[in-house]
Amino acid sequence: MVNYLIKYLEVNLKALSEFRFSFIFDIVTIFFVNLAFYGTVIYLAYTNNGLGGLSYNEIIMGIAIMQIAYILGIGFFKGADQMSYEIISGELDFLLIRPINAYLSILIHRIRLTVIGEIIPLIVLLLLNDPANIPFIIVFGIFSAVIFNVATCLFSCIPFFTDVNNDFEFFDLIIGFANYPPGIFNDFMKFFGLFIFPGCMISFGPVLLLKDPSFAWVYFGFIIILITAFIIIFNLGLKRYRSAGY
Repeated sequence: MVNYLIKYLEVNLKALSEFRFSFIFDIVTIFFVNLAFYGTVIYLAYTNNGLGGLSYNEIIMGIAIMQIAYILGIGFFKGADQMSYEIISGELDFLLIRPINAYLSILIHRIRLTVIGEIIPLIVLLLLNDPANIPFIIVFGIFSAVIFNVATCLFSCIPFFTDVNNDFEFFDLIIGFANYPPGIFNDFMKFFGLFIFPGCMISFGPVLLLKDPSFAWVYFGFIIILITAFIIIFNLGLKRYRSAGY
């Protein structure tokens, strides 16, 4: 896998060298998009001494965890949010014949190097946090990256089982919930944000765990169930895959 990853990096670097202006433009765009998304929530939390039952400091912590989760879970691995397209278009054929695990092949064959632009907002968010909380943020950012990646790939398995001709980017729905604490939603939407399109779990699950250690059973139990469900559904989907699209 390491050799394949290096080769894909080389290909992407060559592409960037040919389209340097586009690369720089994408990074600048990413910065302002993050400013718009996170800046609004941070401003509301600051002016209202918190948001959705969480303090300002807890909101900042959750957003920093979300940023790490995005970078590691899906920002770098473009294939995660492109998987449904690979299935529908039949491009998955080319990935299945490679001598590595199909899931890993899907992840690494499309690498998004513009994720470099996400690092600056992450540094700013980490600086806004108490330095003592940074190890917690990094560790749970990694756990939340697993949730982000696996949940996105799980939804991307839908074309295995239905005759659809357009891909669905479910990660947009996940991000929609991830930017806000679960406490601002009613019970129905809160359930969706935590367990169906688990953006709230990605960002603020660790914060809820820090406030109430018993929530660890929910957080880690959800990760185990999510991974198990993905392994089962992905392998069933591969058996149903009809090759060359529909």
